Amino acid sequence: MEIVPPSSWHGLLTVEPLRKGRTTAPELPPVRAVPDEIMEATLPHLPSLVADLVKFIRYAGCRPGEACITQVCAEVSREKAAALALKLG
Repeated sequence: MEIVPPSSWHGLLTVEPLRKGRTTAPELPPVRAVPDEIMEATLPHLPSLVADLVKFIRYAGCRPGEACITQVCAEVSREKAAALALKLG
């Protein structure tokens, strides 16, 4: 099934990449993940829902906004959901 026509892909290939120092926008340092030790030490001080959300974000590698809008799919069985809950602790 074709979602995007090939002409769109070929058009995107011609777009110039962004170049460092090309604009007046500041070059910010990359955002790093919080070390596991700090995350683990923080979890007991969070409400359980927030702690679960933090664990999900870490394990899934998603952004907080993406985690907040995630919905359980109807295709996920209760057994799989329970196994994931056990894994997340």
